Formats: sequence, C-alpha cells, structure tokens
Amino acid sequence: MKLNAYWKDVSLRKLLLMMKLFAVLFLTSVVQGYAVNALAQKVNYSGARVPVKEVLSVIEKQTGYFFFYKDALLEEAGPITVDFTEKPVDEVLNEICTKLNLTWSVEKQTITLGKKGELLPAGEEVSSEEPAPPPVKGKVTDEDGNPLPGASVVIKSTLTGTITDANGFFSLEVKSGEKLLVSFVGFTTQEILPGAGDLQIVLKKAISKLDEVQVIAYGTTTKRLSTSSLGSVSSELIGKQPVLNPIQALQGRVAGLSIIQNSGAIGSGMEIQIR
Repeated sequence: MKLNAYWKDVSLRKLLLMMKLFAVLFLTSVVQGYAVNALAQKVNYSGARVPVKEVLSVIEKQTGYFFFYKDALLEEAGPITVDFTEKPVDEVLNEICTKLNLTWSVEKQTITLGKKGELLPAGEEVSSEEPAPPPVKGKVTDEDGNPLPGASVVIKSTLTGTITDANGFFSLEVKSGEKLLVSFVGFTTQEILPGAGDLQIVLKKAISKLDEVQVIAYGTTTKRLSTSSLGSVSSELIGKQPVLNPIQALQGRVAGLSIIQNSGAIGSGMEIQIR
C-alpha cells in the first residue's frame, strides 16, 4: 500500500511539472506570435519623391508604432519613392532602410532608426529642439544717464516683452534676428536689433506740439506755458506765398490781425492792427 501511494505521488508531481512546462511554452508562443503578428500588420501607401518623415507618419497611423530618430538623419536622407500595397511592417522597414542605408530595431511599440553601426537604443528619445539662446540683457536711460524704471521693452514681431526694474535694467529671451521696441512716456520709441553683449539704450525726449517754441511780441513761449490766445503761421506756409514782404503773408491767416498797405508803391509802409 505504501509503495502504491509513493508511485502515485511521484506520478502526480510529474504531471504537475509537465503542466507548468506546457503553460510556459504556450505563453512564450503566444508572445512570439503577437510580436510576429504586430510586425505583420499591412501598410498601404505610395508616392514619388516624398519626404521620409511623411512615410513614417503614415506607418505610425496605420500600425500604431512610434519612431525615434535624429532629425539630421532624415534631412541627409532626402526624399524617396515608395509603393506599398498590403505589405508587412518589417518588409516596409527593410525596403526603406535599404534605400537610405539605415538600420532599424523594434522594442514593444517603438521602432528606432539610425545609421548602420550607429543605431540608438530602442526607446531612447532624441531631442530635436535647439538650445534656447541666452536672454538679452540691457539698461535703459535718458540722455543724462538717469535710469528709466518701468520702460517697456517688447519683441516687435510678437509684442511680448517686459519692463525695466528700478535701476533701468531688463532681461528678455529673444530669438536671433528679432527686433526690440523700447518706449517710455515722454520719450521717443526706439527700435533695437540686439547684438553681442549687454545693451545700453538711451531714449531721447519727445517734443510735442505743446512744447514747440513760439515767438511773440515780447519774447518766446510755448503753447504749454502760454496763458493767452496765440495764433501761429509756420515758415513753410509763409515761404509758399507770392509776396515780397513776409508781413503780407500773414494777412487773413491769424484771427484778429488786420494788415493794410498804405499805397500800391513798392516798399510802401503797412498798417498793422491786432485786436
């Protein structure tokens, strides 16, 4: 009885071992079959002298794979001509890589492209972005060297920017070739093209019409400071009048001013009345 029980126990252990082995083999075959079936997905696309990136984009959409590669790699490759009709992914990749002298590897859903002998590890991301240029720094002052806090410094093409601090300094990220517009209330706006090194920007005071100098009977003044009613005639307007005496050019151009010539003789005197 003990001998029969022993052999039954041994047979049971062998049966369990065989079942475990069968399960491992079954799972392995399923995984391998999935990988083969994945690469066996069909691709349909044709085109003459099309960019390689366009072909890869089509493969991604039709198969669900993702590509990793250096941008320079495909820029050197140039356009290609392809014609795929119900073609498996692996055959498509072999044909593309043969034409471009490339190689490929696949891991899960990631296909990595590279030069032969220089293939990147599958799944490694390659950054195609250029490093950001250093920020443009500078100082904004008036003609006397005084800092202008709160001056506006914006990028001309985007109108995004910053303002200067209490000491007139600013820092702004600007792409190469971009121009800056620097402005401050009461000063003329300047357009600056940043170069190497920090910027030293000097703004000039803006002269408005209120600050233009006007000559009056007892001196000079400006519209901003004047307390009386003033009329003005520009030198350009006087120069356009066909008269010998510039006083005659004022006739009818200033309110309350009356100019009468005493006679028609050349050089005769004039009577001027101002109300």
